[in-house]
Amino acid sequence: MKIFQILPVLILLSGITKAQFNAGERFVTGDVNISLNDNKHVNPNSTPHYGTYGYNVSASLGHFTTDNKAVGWTLNQSLSLINYDDWFGTYAAPRTLQGFGVGIGRFVEYYKPISEKLALYIRPSLGLTYQLENQDNRQNGDIIVIRNQSNTLTSGINLSAGIAWRLASRWALYGGFAFANPVSISYGWQNSESYQQSSPQTGSTKTEGSFFKYNFSPTLSSGNISLGFRYFYTRNKI
Repeated sequence: MKIFQILPVLILLSGITKAQFNAGERFVTGDVNISLNDNKHVNPNSTPHYGTYGYNVSASLGHFTTDNKAVGWTLNQSLSLINYDDWFGTYAAPRTLQGFGVGIGRFVEYYKPISEKLALYIRPSLGLTYQLENQDNRQNGDIIVIRNQSNTLTSGINLSAGIAWRLASRWALYGGFAFANPVSISYGWQNSESYQQSSPQTGSTKTEGSFFKYNFSPTLSSGNISLGFRYFYTRNKI
């Protein structure tokens, strides 16, 4: 039986359970993703050797205002670089920036205990992100002829849900339901510029615009859950 089919039963049986969390508890969650890719080809005279490097760091800090409600902030930052050799591998071109991003968000979590260790939660959140992206057309593998650069600023509202399992006084395991993201609204502004780096005197082409995206219906899936740990560094005194 898929997990979203048993949720109503768990909620009905949760009336006598005790909250797993206490007002005053503080927590932190974070993750780091590092990407290193090196691409070599048998015939370097036809396809250049290049490598891509990047990372993404995110962290959440928060605290429980009541036994069943938590508030907090999220921060994230990302960076990606690319490095090319020339066609014959005689020297390496300087690394160039492919992308840079930074974001901040505010969230609230509401909990519904379903057992001594488990609780369901919903999480409304509001976020603001900035993203810089460069797309380069190269000549001979290393010389940037045309660069398309975009700057995007986005603000959005999301509503997600999941389940929390209190493993110990300092640790909890969180699972976000893949199907439970019924609301996602975002508005953003973007400007793009295309120019020839080798001939700046030719000028550039600039465009600006705004966009609006929304989703009011969940995307049902097979019930997959994304897992993560949360560390509690302050316990409420009893």
